[in-house]
Amino acid sequence: MRFTRHQIQVLTVLHLVVAVMLLGVILMPKGTNGGADVPVQGEPTIPDDGVPDAPKIHDRFRDPRIAFDEDIFWETNIGGSGDEQVENAYEIRDKLYIIGNTNSTDLDFEGADGGIYLTVLSKNGKPLAYNFYDGELIKSALHKNGIFCLVRREEKFFALVIDSNGTPEAEKELPLGLGESAIDFIIDYETDGINIIIEATVSQPPQKRVQILSLDASFEPTDGLVLQNSFPLEYVAALPRANGYMIAANCYGAKTGELVIYEWKTSSDELYSLHEFEIANRKYKTADFMPYSNGYVALIIDENGVADLFALDYDLKNPKIILLDSENTTGGKLFSNNEKNFVFLQRANGTSTAYEMPIDLTDKHEIASLSAQTEITAFRATKTDSYFGGKNAFSPVVSVLNNQGVTFEKAFGATTETIKAMLPSDGFIYVICESGGTSQNVGKNFGGTDILLIKLRF
Repeated sequence: MRFTRHQIQVLTVLHLVVAVMLLGVILMPKGTNGGADVPVQGEPTIPDDGVPDAPKIHDRFRDPRIAFDEDIFWETNIGGSGDEQVENAYEIRDKLYIIGNTNSTDLDFEGADGGIYLTVLSKNGKPLAYNFYDGELIKSALHKNGIFCLVRREEKFFALVIDSNGTPEAEKELPLGLGESAIDFIIDYETDGINIIIEATVSQPPQKRVQILSLDASFEPTDGLVLQNSFPLEYVAALPRANGYMIAANCYGAKTGELVIYEWKTSSDELYSLHEFEIANRKYKTADFMPYSNGYVALIIDENGVADLFALDYDLKNPKIILLDSENTTGGKLFSNNEKNFVFLQRANGTSTAYEMPIDLTDKHEIASLSAQTEITAFRATKTDSYFGGKNAFSPVVSVLNNQGVTFEKAFGATTETIKAMLPSDGFIYVICESGGTSQNVGKNFGGTDILLIKLRF
């Protein structure tokens, strides 16, 4: 068969196409799906040197993250995949100490078995050490040898001091009986003695009472008091007093609810003095109690939700009521910076009111920015400023007040963050939170609630 010139040209082109295709197949890299090497999902990538990439290792001693906010120097979260609670934070020798409870056992808290943590960081936000201890932290405070901790382990209670290196410096089991729970303490910084506040549940009336256990500097018991009353007692506050101490408590009876104060002097033969403060035709509870310039003041809320201040002189006499004109009140707190007093009230409908009052409580005016907050969870006072850590309907808020009023206010994060402590420094504030999520200002969360540390420009 003889081909025409046109047919020969077509066959020549087809042979060239086939040759090019065969050459492409020969030169194509071998791999899955007949294409370039693509790693199977879940398998390590093989670089050019043939060695798989090493798995990423969690860096417990990492630098903080830069925040997308000009008012925030940096932020960092610390914790594990469980829950971390912040009890307090301290600045000791240019280092930051954050202490609380955790049930995490991984990530930053690898090696922990639940219990108490003490995390130490540089002032640049870099973790330096993680320390873990058995038990549940109830409360802590600065001590001459480090940090004093009131600790619970199952049904037993302990006094524990941790030094600045994270080493337990002293520990003592408290001689508490069945149904007795240590809930607070007050340190005598002159003698280094500790007064432990105890709530006891008993089978016979009054069924709930308050007790005191006094310890010397070596944590050896020196005295014990049962604050007697025929009605149940609920602890409110403990304050130092001339040559002794005082305990404020709520007393609940069938017809009355009122403030009672127990006063005892270390140099007196008398065990204590009881002061009762009944208000005629008014059943009330004490929400907070503190000293002020002319004596002591209680924030009281009656059975109708009406909140007022109840003031006493230094001899616990001459009681007077200072009206706040607040109704439907469910709770509140008192604060003082030794120059001004502050009252924060929460209402049943979710609104709040905050007042600033002079040191003698003779006047009041509302602080609008604090009144917009739903709760106040942290407070710190310096010689010049008062720092409030709270939360509005959308996020945490730090507010700073001085004699000129509110000088600084910053909202950050989301409702998943709660401010637990603040450490003011020159030109900025370390804000320590519990954080349960991420936001524009919070870059990461390991699971549950983490510790969140923010360096805030002020």
